[in-house]
Amino acid sequence: MKKILVKAYLSVVQMKNRLKRLTQDGFLYAKHRIKGRPYVAFMTEHYDREVATNPDWGLNLDRRFQLDYLKKHGLSSKMTLLDYGCGAAAAGLFMIDFLESGKYVGVDISSGVLEEAKRRIQKAGYTEKRPELHHIPLGNLEVLNGRAFDFIWAQSVLTHIPPGYILALLKNIRRF
Repeated sequence: MKKILVKAYLSVVQMKNRLKRLTQDGFLYAKHRIKGRPYVAFMTEHYDREVATNPDWGLNLDRRFQLDYLKKHGLSSKMTLLDYGCGAAAAGLFMIDFLESGKYVGVDISSGVLEEAKRRIQKAGYTEKRPELHHIPLGNLEVLNGRAFDFIWAQSVLTHIPPGYILALLKNIRRF
């Protein structure tokens, strides 16, 4: 009976925290809409805030499945990988470890999550593998200077952007 009560209490606390975050996101989104800012500006601020308040963001989930999926579909350690929307490198750490030096490139709209990614890469001892991380405000990929990649990975990116942005993203990525 104790376990059930503790679990119910945790569920109530978790629901309260989620409701608080949804309310904060709602106000944040409204602020951006009122000021006429693009959706990507809202998402950038959302993720900057998320990683600032929770530096372990994304580490509570097993992200190895992403690397396993890529390997199953032909990714080898010698290939180049663009991780579009790499976040704080929760999955990127597995990819960096697997790939040869200089083969991982991560891009994200949030400078805050990229700073956390750099800390995680350093802490894991992967800096010698020379992973590249690039801030792409508004999703602009010009920083990549038209480089070609063997694989482009965009885990959960499409589910976080409005439909109108998806077509623009796909056209932008198609060049690589």
